[in-house]
Amino acid sequence: MNGKILSVIIPTYNRKDLLKMVLNSLFGQTYPKDKCEIIVIDDGSTDGTNEMLNEIMRKAPCELRYFRQKNKGPGSSRNIGIKHARGELILFIDDDVLPIPNLLEQHANMHKKYNTENVAILGTIMWSTKLKISPFMYWLIREGPHFAHSREKDGARLDYKYFCTANISLKRSFIIENGIFNEDLRMFEDIELGYRLQQQGLQVIHSGNAVGYHLRGITIEEYACRNILAGKYATIFYRKWPKEFTSQSSSRANLKQIPKRIIGEILRPFIPILKYLIGRLDYYNCKVPYQFYSMILSYYFRIGMQKGLNERLK
Repeated sequence: MNGKILSVIIPTYNRKDLLKMVLNSLFGQTYPKDKCEIIVIDDGSTDGTNEMLNEIMRKAPCELRYFRQKNKGPGSSRNIGIKHARGELILFIDDDVLPIPNLLEQHANMHKKYNTENVAILGTIMWSTKLKISPFMYWLIREGPHFAHSREKDGARLDYKYFCTANISLKRSFIIENGIFNEDLRMFEDIELGYRLQQQGLQVIHSGNAVGYHLRGITIEEYACRNILAGKYATIFYRKWPKEFTSQSSSRANLKQIPKRIIGEILRPFIPILKYLIGRLDYYNCKVPYQFYSMILSYYFRIGMQKGLNERLK
């Protein structure tokens, strides 16, 4: 392994400026420079990422390697990183997640504390303090689905649905032996891998101290589009693992959810208009009942699932 303990793998696509910020933060880590390496996989960027990386590699204070491929998605990019990693541990981090100065040290220390082959350490994600936090963004990370694991206690044991590659580390030997990313998925690829690894004994443990700051804000319009894609790729996941679809459906079909579902069906024809109006209110920092956010995102997720099913039937 050439003495490397940690391999940091970062897939990137057209986020040159954000990636540079992330790399500079990694260069300033408290973790020993000779014990880590950074591997960047450029997934076909067209914004000058190639030139920026070639320049920054010449003055990088730790080992920085760079691979480039045609656009195939984050799963394919991470698989390239896994193939070339030399560290005992692999840390996946996104190109828009700014690590705190001791992020690598926190991950390494947690692996010493939970020193078994099948453990993954899942770090916390917060909005960057430099972002303007809209009411939707506040709900999204405080009560909504975005990085929901960050609300869990330090040391909490989580299931595969929290296998979030924005800030997670695990043994390279474990992932090599038990499965890499499904390259057919451009979303849900981390959850799908988490599911397969869980069948092989994976334990996901949350670290409240391994913090990364998300550098990009998001609107409800953007998240709705994201949910359409998520729904589309969810159909591939559930088709491959139908028992999990039955399990998720059963967990949602409880008495407490019935009133919300009835209201959602009544408002269903008006949701596109509602999304636009709430988006405008959010822009002006006006709060709305949080149930509307959840209703809108669920609506677009179902649209995505229907699209995915239709494509499979063709």
